[in-house]
Amino acid sequence: MSEAVTSFIRNIEESERQYRICNACRHCEGFCPVWDAMERRNFFDAGDIKFFSYLCHDCRDCFYACPYSEPHEFGLNIPKLNSTIRYQIHSENTWPKAASGIMNRSYLSGAIVFLASLMVLGAIAISTNGYLSLFSYHSTFYDVIPYNIMDDAGLALGFYILGMWIIQGLSYWKSIGGRKRHLFNIRANVISMYEVFSHKWFKAGELGCDYPRETGTRTRMFFHGAMFFGFISAFIATMIAAYLQRFIGVNPPYSYISGPVFFGVLGGALMIIGGSGFLYMKRISDKQKADNRMLKADYLVIYLLVLISITGLATLAIRATSFMGLILVIHLSLVGTLFAMVPFGKMNHIIFRYLSLLKNNLEAGGIGVKMPAPGAESS
Repeated sequence: MSEAVTSFIRNIEESERQYRICNACRHCEGFCPVWDAMERRNFFDAGDIKFFSYLCHDCRDCFYACPYSEPHEFGLNIPKLNSTIRYQIHSENTWPKAASGIMNRSYLSGAIVFLASLMVLGAIAISTNGYLSLFSYHSTFYDVIPYNIMDDAGLALGFYILGMWIIQGLSYWKSIGGRKRHLFNIRANVISMYEVFSHKWFKAGELGCDYPRETGTRTRMFFHGAMFFGFISAFIATMIAAYLQRFIGVNPPYSYISGPVFFGVLGGALMIIGGSGFLYMKRISDKQKADNRMLKADYLVIYLLVLISITGLATLAIRATSFMGLILVIHLSLVGTLFAMVPFGKMNHIIFRYLSLLKNNLEAGGIGVKMPAPGAESS
């Protein structure tokens, strides 16, 4: 048996031990949906533990409220436990399996992809307009990187991510006991989407997250919301620009009061605010309540989002200068790195967490509820 498999089994067993204590105590009732999901079970298996780990939003209120947290002899540390299981979920559901080690080498992998993207895009820019193309004035972005190349690359990355998320999402859904026919339950999906957009479970039962320290606030919800809605705003800007180009024939550069520029600037500003806040919170947080491998994966995604936002705004600000080509290539290389790394990094939490919320809402509605084993004693 490999060391990785042995470690996985050991972590699942420790998770079962800690969650049995939690389910018997229930002192943390109401903090998050994990406690309701536990109450529907008299026993736990590996699928339940994986389900709980991404149903947890890492508010850490349970750790500080628990009378049995470390250094008590019971040694409960649910935040650290869930962080470790989340890392294992990413590794287990990576496809192809040979790429499962990429997440453990987040910085190195990201650097390699970025440099490769930079060299390819730089070569395209130079072959299009010569060696001075990165340091001369251009009237449009497509004078640097041709429209068909930028468009085809964007579509390819989009379908690549969608395909990988379908493969990995179905793998995770199966591992937590979900059934395919339940994925399309309208009521459960509507409730889950509401919880996502309202950031309901970042409020920790209205007490606020005890993250990064033992103080209940909504600061983490604010910064996560800024990144979340900033990303959506940037996506809207891209969709409006695609519509203007494909269906109306209006090509960039767009005016400062146009839809693409407005939503792009708004999205970039929000992601810089949210990302910077998250980086600060992670720096001062208690590292004993998170798996170090997940922390590295977190940092890579946040750094990329912040750098993409900064270079995107810089591209807009200096688009009428001779440096626009260079900044554009750097910006697109960062975007390519983020999306190429999505299936092998922390961004996968988008699909895993949503599926956990969906399963929880299905169970709450009496659909796909895991019934106790015959003769099982109530906890």
